[in-house]
Amino acid sequence: MFGGWAIANVVVGGTGMFFTDGYWHHFHHMNAAWGSINLIVAGAFLYQVRQLRATASRPVLTQTERQFRRFLRINLGLDLLYIAVGYWLNQQGAGSLTHQAMLQGFGQAIMLQGVTLLSVDLLSLTIWLKRRARLQRT
Repeated sequence: MFGGWAIANVVVGGTGMFFTDGYWHHFHHMNAAWGSINLIVAGAFLYQVRQLRATASRPVLTQTERQFRRFLRINLGLDLLYIAVGYWLNQQGAGSLTHQAMLQGFGQAIMLQGVTLLSVDLLSLTIWLKRRARLQRT
């Protein structure tokens, strides 16, 4: 799911920034940049999951679960920070005569990324909690 979002951002954002100008150019540009980073993160995550499956033992899984919880807590905080920074940029753009399109395009793109990443992280947390509850019952 996260990898698909990253690819969509690279393709749509990368294409959109070449065929638009002003606000939309900056909006697509920022989404393409985020998509590139997200694609690298998704690839690294997929690699780690495959490595974990090859060496899955109880101590390794317990350690990985702790790391995942920490990762989610950090990510949830970052997601909220992205939304706040995007909002701030958008507001700065509203008062700017020279950089309005750039600030608002970047700001709204960052808010979109933050909201989407927050949704992905909350979904991951929900799935993890359900799996954990099911394992504790058995």
